[in-house]
Amino acid sequence: MKHFIQTLTGKITIVILLIVFPVIFMVYQNGRSTRQNWQEQQITKAEDDLALYASSMDHIFDILEETLLYLPINNNSFNQLVSFPQSDTQRHWSLLISIKEQISSIKEIYPFMENIFVYYPEQNLFLNEKVNPEMTAVIRKQAENFSGSAASSKLWNTVSTANGYYLYWLYKRDGYCLGSWISYDALLSYICQNESTAAADTPTYLLTDFAGNVLTTQGGITVIPREDLGATVEKDGQFFITCQALHPGVYIARILGTAELGLSPHWYSSSFAAVTVLALLLVICVVLCISHWVLTPVKELTQGIEEIASGNIEHRLQNPSGTSLEFEKIETEFNHMMDQLKDMQIQIYQQELEQNETKLRYLSQQIQPHFILNSLNTLYTYSNRDVEATRKIIRLLSQYYRYVVNIESRYVNLGQELDHIENFLKLQKIRFPRKLDYEILCEDGIDIVPIPPFLLESFIGNSLKYGQDEQEKIMIRIQAVQVEPFVIRISVQDQGEGFSPEILEAIEEYHKTHVKNELLGTGIYNCIERLNLIYQDRAQIRCYNALPHGAVVEITIHLNQCEN
Repeated sequence: MKHFIQTLTGKITIVILLIVFPVIFMVYQNGRSTRQNWQEQQITKAEDDLALYASSMDHIFDILEETLLYLPINNNSFNQLVSFPQSDTQRHWSLLISIKEQISSIKEIYPFMENIFVYYPEQNLFLNEKVNPEMTAVIRKQAENFSGSAASSKLWNTVSTANGYYLYWLYKRDGYCLGSWISYDALLSYICQNESTAAADTPTYLLTDFAGNVLTTQGGITVIPREDLGATVEKDGQFFITCQALHPGVYIARILGTAELGLSPHWYSSSFAAVTVLALLLVICVVLCISHWVLTPVKELTQGIEEIASGNIEHRLQNPSGTSLEFEKIETEFNHMMDQLKDMQIQIYQQELEQNETKLRYLSQQIQPHFILNSLNTLYTYSNRDVEATRKIIRLLSQYYRYVVNIESRYVNLGQELDHIENFLKLQKIRFPRKLDYEILCEDGIDIVPIPPFLLESFIGNSLKYGQDEQEKIMIRIQAVQVEPFVIRISVQDQGEGFSPEILEAIEEYHKTHVKNELLGTGIYNCIERLNLIYQDRAQIRCYNALPHGAVVEITIHLNQCEN
C-alpha cells in the first residue's frame, strides 16, 4: 500500500477521489431541486407552443376556405366550362389552362395542399385527378352522393386511405364541385416547420381526431385515450400534451420524452454557486499537486531533451526530490541511455574516420602504371646520349616520388601541390619538348591554403592524353585565385579538342546520382569522390569546353575560417 501511494497513479487516484465524491454529492442534491422546475418549464413552453400552432391552424384554414370560395368569383372560367361545348376544342382548352394556372398559383402559396380539384359530373371531367387516384375516387363518390344546399357542403372531412389520413373540403356549385385535400402529415410538417430539424432535437407532434385516433405517422402511436384529449398527462415517463384546433376539428398533440425533460445545459441556479466555488478550490489543489508531481519532472525531462538536441550530449537529468518512483526510473534510464548513446557515437565516429581515411588513402595513392613505364623509357633514352638530361630526369623523378611516398596527411599546401604538378609537367616537357607548353599561376597569399594532395594530376594527364595534336603544340594553363573571402578556385585549361558530349553527360549524371558511368574516367571519379568525402557540399567541380576549343576544369573550395 505504501508503494502504491508513492507512485504517480496512487497520488492522482487519491486526489481524484477527494474531488469527485464531494462534488457528486453536492451536484446530486442540487440536481434534485432543479429537475422538477426544469420539467415544469418545458411542459409550460410546450403547452404555449401547441396553443400557438392551433391558433395558426385555425387562421390558415379560414384564409384557405375564403380563397377557395372566391376562386369562381375571381376567374369566370370555372362557370363557363359548365355550359361551354367541348366541341370547340380550342376554347375548351383555353378555359382549362386558365383554371389550372389559377389552381397552381394557390398551391404555391399553400405548399402543404396536395391538390385543388374541380369536378364537372355532367362532362365527367375531374381536373388534377392523377395527383392521387385513390383520393380522386373518394371525391367522385362523395360528389355523386352529395345532396343538400351549397352552404351546408362547406365542411372539412377526414378520410382514411392506404397512404394515410387525408383532410378534404368539398364545395358544390351549379354544375361542378370545387375543393381541396390535404395530407395530415404534410399539414403537421407545415405547421411545425420552424422546429429544430436535428435528429436529436426534433420534437414529436401528432394530430388526432375527437375520438383520439392518431392521423399522422410521426411518433409510432396510433391512438390517444379520449379522456386524455385537451389535457397534459404523464405516462411511462412521457408527457402527452394536446390542444384543440377548432376549425378543422382536430387536436394537435406533443409528446415530451425523457430526453426533452432532462436538465438543460443552462440550468444554473444560485445554489450551484457554492458548488462552483468549492470545485474551483479543489481544482487549484489538484493543479498544485500535479504541478509538483508531474509538471516539474516533465519540464526537467523536456529541458534535458532540448539541451541534448542542441548538441550537448554531456547533459544529464537531475532527479528533483519528492517526485514519483516512475519519474525517478525514467530519469535514471534516460541518463543511462545517453551514456550508451555517447559511447556508441564515439565508436561510430571513429569507424567513419577510419573508413574515410582508408578510402582517401586508396584514392590519392592510385599511381597509373604507364606513367612509371614512360618515365623509365625516357630515362633509358637519354642515359646514353645526354648525361645532363639524364640527371635532370632522375632529380625530377626523385622529387616526384618522394612527394608521392611521403604524403601521409589529408592536406598539403597549395604551393606544394603546384610544385609537384610542375615537376610532373617538367618530366612531360622532356618527353615532348616541341609539343608541350605550360603556365602555372598562383595568386599571392593563397599558396599556404590546405588542399587534398594529387587533386590536379589526373586532369593534367587527361589534357596530355586527349589534348595533344600531331601537328600542333598543346598549351596547359593552371591558375589558382581567391574569388571571395575563404573561397578559392583552381582551374586547369588546355587548347585541345575538349571534352566529348558523352564525357560531360557522364560527369553531370554522376553529380546527380553518384552512380559511376563506364565513360567516367578513374581520375575524374577519384577527384570528385575525394572532394565529397572531405568537403561534402563545400566543394564543387565543373567541367566544360572553352571557346573556340579546349577543355576546362574548375574546382571551387569553400574553406572554413579555421583553415587559414
